[in-house]
Parts: sequence; C-alpha cells; structure tokens
Amino acid sequence: MIAAAAALLLGVAPAGAADQLTGVWRGTGTQSPPGRDPEWTIVMTIGDQDGSIEYPSLGCGGTLTQLSRDGKSAEFRETITYGKDRCIDGGTITVSVVNGNLSWSYVGSSHGTQFTANAKVIATLMSREPPGAAAR
Repeated sequence: MIAAAAALLLGVAPAGAADQLTGVWRGTGTQSPPGRDPEWTIVMTIGDQDGSIEYPSLGCGGTLTQLSRDGKSAEFRETITYGKDRCIDGGTITVSVVNGNLSWSYVGSSHGTQFTANAKVIATLMSREPPGAAAR
C-alpha cells in the first residue's frame, strides 16, 4: 500500500465459510497525510490460508501471506506484484470482523516515512461475496 492505512469494509459471512474472514471484501480507504489519491478502492480476497489484494483505483495489487489467524482476525504480509511504482511493497495488513464488518489496517513505510490513515465507510460501494462468486 502507499502508506499506513485503515479502512472498514462491509460484509456478511457467506454460507459455509471456513471462518468469518473468508470471502471477497470491497471498500474504500483513506490515508493521512494524503497520497496522490485522497481515497482509493480495495478488493481483498481472503482464502482459508492466504489471499490477494487489489487497489483498482491505484493500479496496483498483489498477494497476501498469512502470518496469524484466529477466525475473527488475521494478519498478512502484503507483497505488491504489479504497480510497484504506485504502491509500497512489504507492508502488514491486519483485519478483524467487527459487527459483520471488516476492520482493515495497513502498516508500512516508504523511505523512512511512516503514514497514518482513517476509515471511510461507503455502504453503497462495498460488498462481500464468497471467493469466485462474482466477476470483477
């Protein structure tokens, strides 16, 4: 991700999910100080072990390697695999389910600079589906 970030993604657990985290989560995030884009979109796919992340509005994304998980929360190492000139590689993403929503935060730095971010929830722009349920 471009900086340390936080977002809240809206969702409902799909039937048969391994835990409350498994699925495709969509939402928006913001950061402070703002990057070149004050608000950006997130599509996070969480599987039973690892996952993937896309930032469609930033033109970057990659893989998520699970570091820890307990069914309601998890921590992942993000590896940006495309758009590396637009997003920072190697940050840590922490997610947890709170009242049916996914609380999402990112910690990373670029050239020694730490960034912070705030959540922004726009219910009409967010959804959650089981992996593979909808075409992107």
